Amino acid sequence: MRRTMRFRLALSLTLAVACGPDPRQYANVTSAIIGGKEESGWPAVGALVVDHYSFYMGAYCTGTLIAPRWVLTAAHCVTPQPEMPIKPAMVKFFIGSDARPQGYGPPATGELYQAKAFYPHPGYDPKDLSGFNDIGLVELAQEVSGVEPIPINTQYLGGDMLGRQVLYVGFGATNGNTQEGSGVKRSTTLPIASIAALDYYTEPHDTGTCFGDSGGPGLLEMAPGQYKVVGVTSAGMGSTGGQDPCLGGYGIYTRVDAFAAWVVQTTGINLPDCHGLCQCDAACGENGACDNAQCRTLSCTGGLRCRERCQPKDAACTMDCQLSVRDQDLARYQKADWCLTQQCTGKVPPEQQLDCATSKCSQSLNPCLQAATPASDCAGLVQCTEGCPSGNTLCSKTCEAEATQEAVEAYNAMRQCLKDSCGLEGPASESITKPCALDTCTQAIAKCLPLPQGPEPSLDDAVEVLEETGEMPADDAELSQVPEASLRSSSGGSCSAQAGGNPVLLLVLTLTVYLLRSRGKPEV
Repeated sequence: MRRTMRFRLALSLTLAVACGPDPRQYANVTSAIIGGKEESGWPAVGALVVDHYSFYMGAYCTGTLIAPRWVLTAAHCVTPQPEMPIKPAMVKFFIGSDARPQGYGPPATGELYQAKAFYPHPGYDPKDLSGFNDIGLVELAQEVSGVEPIPINTQYLGGDMLGRQVLYVGFGATNGNTQEGSGVKRSTTLPIASIAALDYYTEPHDTGTCFGDSGGPGLLEMAPGQYKVVGVTSAGMGSTGGQDPCLGGYGIYTRVDAFAAWVVQTTGINLPDCHGLCQCDAACGENGACDNAQCRTLSCTGGLRCRERCQPKDAACTMDCQLSVRDQDLARYQKADWCLTQQCTGKVPPEQQLDCATSKCSQSLNPCLQAATPASDCAGLVQCTEGCPSGNTLCSKTCEAEATQEAVEAYNAMRQCLKDSCGLEGPASESITKPCALDTCTQAIAKCLPLPQGPEPSLDDAVEVLEETGEMPADDAELSQVPEASLRSSSGGSCSAQAGGNPVLLLVLTLTVYLLRSRGKPEV
């Protein structure tokens, strides 16, 4: 059961607010902290309250002062709906620790600042229960004085953030069934369990956010003593069957770094330079915010190849792979990744990964493989497979899915010849330089790895590059074992080709240079 933290306010000018979870536990409600402690600190974290025509109704959401006149909250807290006809004139931002009404009047302590305008994210749709883009802003009519705003996080929230403890502050209820306890500032901590492109999640614990905490901050200590807003409390998957709907489920929080560019554009606040903070260099914008969507470039097969390069228990690595998959391929990738994680990864050796995936995950794997664009030639296929972990058959299969049929046939023919004739099963860039390969598999090698177009390179050029890469044979004697090679030693100890020298050796060395130059930069 998905519990969205959007508060269904039945506003009335004569009655106090009536709030309660939908009988189906699928309601639009706000969220409060359960199992936490009362909080007297974090003055920049306040409550969005209804105070209309001198009739104070109390808190309905939480927000964070991120600039003197700007409050960060959830989009569903500032989006008018038929059952929630909220508008800026009705709302104030409360600074203090106890936002509960005193009779029909405001709290005895604290300060109230009038809202001027609401800015829900333009991509937020209140009718979409997925809750994507659930982030919003409140512009205040005047600046808040005497309170230091909390900066938003612009650093990429990658896999290395898994397990980090995040502090949550909110004004919500302490009991999800009775709605009791709303209006008092409380805090709790929860670790980050998983990360998606726009949100991150927490797992079930005996503490969490609930009705009334919506829009509140997830605060992470990014440097000693320096906390930033990394998340906005959005929604949760609560329990059913009479249990507290705010416990025993997953928490969903909007990633602030994913929307930093929109926050900057809307508020005009200045951010520090983002170089080195984004998922990739291309994501760093002139406004100091990261647009990490620029970094999501992997296809579904590219994402699988990325995860196969990770160690079986390296959750940070596999999470970063998922965060790099293109939006249009993400659903396919997630289905395949989920099955592989449950059935194969870390459970069978690399050489059995493909067999395991084919037998146990074909329904989720095949759509990923079939969505690949077969455009790579045989040389590209060689380069791709050499970027795979040794013996990992599933990784190699993703490379084949992106190659043309002609390329796959040429590659398989070359590999078959190298294996059957010479017993060579290692990387192609190493195998094709062996004497046996040059003697018996010349045609197969040349068909897969044709000589590049353009002026024919000299053997001196090839050897020079081989020496620079450290892949040059130890001495000329090793090269002289190549059949019919016409080599001579120069005074400098390098080799050069005589007129009419061995063209096959030149071809192989040139191709080896090509592969060596590409090594370390496998195409995904």
